[in-house]
Amino acid sequence: MKKALLVYNPKSGDQSVKSKLDYIIGRFQDENVLLQPYRLYNNTQEKILATLNEGGYDYVIASGGDGSLNY
Repeated sequence: MKKALLVYNPKSGDQSVKSKLDYIIGRFQDENVLLQPYRLYNNTQEKILATLNEGGYDYVIASGGDGSLNY
């Protein structure tokens, strides 16, 4: 099974990603991908780097705007 990290900003856009997380996780599971959500919030740069380095992820998916991608 592949592993993916979903990095998302709950305050981005219309903030609908929060209500769609279960659906998103299910779609990845259907494709045999274990999806771990990671919620962005203030001052998480060092924590996300550690998560990425230790996690052994095959994919990273970003959900948000320019700020999320710049993180």
